[in-house]
Amino acid sequence: MAAAILASAMPTFLIALLDDPGGHRGADYLLYMGATQRWLDGGGFYLPHQVIGPYQITFGDVLYPPVALWLFTPFTVLPAVLWWLMPLAAMSWAIAKHRPRPVVWPLVAVILAWQPVEIHLVSGNPDMWASAAVALGTVYQWPAVFAFIKPSITGLFGLWGMRHRSWWVGLGVFALLCAPFGTLWADWVRVILNGVGAGVLYGLQESPIMLLPIVAWAGRTDA
Repeated sequence: MAAAILASAMPTFLIALLDDPGGHRGADYLLYMGATQRWLDGGGFYLPHQVIGPYQITFGDVLYPPVALWLFTPFTVLPAVLWWLMPLAAMSWAIAKHRPRPVVWPLVAVILAWQPVEIHLVSGNPDMWASAAVALGTVYQWPAVFAFIKPSITGLFGLWGMRHRSWWVGLGVFALLCAPFGTLWADWVRVILNGVGAGVLYGLQESPIMLLPIVAWAGRTDA
């Protein structure tokens, strides 16, 4: 059943990846690398209209908090392929470690076949990294806190593992990483408050990719 689900989704995924009729291939990766390079060059991480007043959120607007720059900055010089390879490898390793029972394979396949997930993978959306953090969190707890880089309901998956001491240590490290950005946090607050159009559905459509490692954990063979 899982194979049939993935097989049915594969043509659409390959068309999106190879022919790219929707213009999604690498779009998010290029967006955030461009915003990060702009910041490194002395410009603003956020666009002026986002900070000045109310605006309709569209593609090109940066909504991630400043702490995400710790993730984005190295990839302005690292090979682009690593942007995809590293989080996907982390997720794959965590899922393989849980050895999910066959009964949950179709659910994993449904998540992978869901169009928004495919678009996120093709575009290089940073949700891949948040999902990888949760995936590693299902094994070691503390990495899950780094899903907090996502400023929507998706970021709540970072609470995974909070009953463990290592999670709180990770939260302390995350807080230290937030500290150096000073007034850029005030800009981010204005960006979020000024933005119009990112309601609850904005986070809900991104949640399935975050559920992927949790489904694997729930169906693990040693449960």
